[in-house]
Amino acid sequence: DFNMTPWTHILRRFGAHVGLSRATRDIPTYPTSARGNPNWPPAAFLPIDHQFSGTAWHAELARRGPNVGSDHFPIAVTYAAPAETPAR
Repeated sequence: DFNMTPWTHILRRFGAHVGLSRATRDIPTYPTSARGNPNWPPAAFLPIDHQFSGTAWHAELARRGPNVGSDHFPIAVTYAAPAETPAR
């Protein structure tokens, strides 16, 4: 759980350093709206939740999930194994 925006130096280097690809791009997950708080933003605007994968899997679909009561929205990613290349 990084809770960092994708443009931070640490997060940009993390995937390359450990050999992973980020499946999530520009999906705002923070904050969820706080009902009754006039000082809270009306909609999520920071993409601070991320999912990564290695070479054995690739992300087919990444989306933000519903508000389940946290201050963050969940991220749901559907992964699939890469198609095998036919033998020659």
